[in-house]
Amino acid sequence: MLLADADTGYGNAINVHHTVRAFERAGVAGLMLEDQVWPKRCGHLKGKEVISAEEMVQKIRAAAEARVDPDFVIKSRTDVLATHGVAEAIRRLNLYAEAGADLLIADAAISDLSTPVTACALRGMKNGLHLLQQSLASGKVVDRPDALVSFEELHDIMGMHEIEEMEQRYLTPEQLEAKYGRGRKASMIMPGAKGNEPPKPGAKSKQTA
Repeated sequence: MLLADADTGYGNAINVHHTVRAFERAGVAGLMLEDQVWPKRCGHLKGKEVISAEEMVQKIRAAAEARVDPDFVIKSRTDVLATHGVAEAIRRLNLYAEAGADLLIADAAISDLSTPVTACALRGMKNGLHLLQQSLASGKVVDRPDALVSFEELHDIMGMHEIEEMEQRYLTPEQLEAKYGRGRKASMIMPGAKGNEPPKPGAKSKQTA
């Protein structure tokens, strides 16, 4: 069984309806939809924006009503944990369940981003599939530290520094404030990365004239 990632559904509730139909015709067992603003970004990065709970409820309703097979799974993800906190994440997931979601997830529910994350696809899809086959055959998690990268390494592999520079050049002050808060820069795009640590209280700025 394969569960697909449909991101935000590629538009509004109408687009979600057609997305579900297309994925179901493709033969997957279900899909996941999230409540980020499009274009979205990795759930572990700063600068995430979310749509309203009401809009996402309608998207989940559209998804649930669009499926032909009643066993087609609708998984709903909220990215509101980092932006609005635990209480809002719980409230939203309850609403999404009532709207028809079968599975629920609050994304990025970890705080220690120094923990290595699996990125086998970036090391090579072939290696990743090989490890998956080993795990399925043995019924155990394969212990392969060499198949892991730190979040800082993943940040560099993805070229996030270039994206930060582009955001500073092309986004309006209002857009930057919506993503990062007043006075925050796009360099805070990945919390915990080297060079992105917030200044310590009383620390002097290293600005030059």
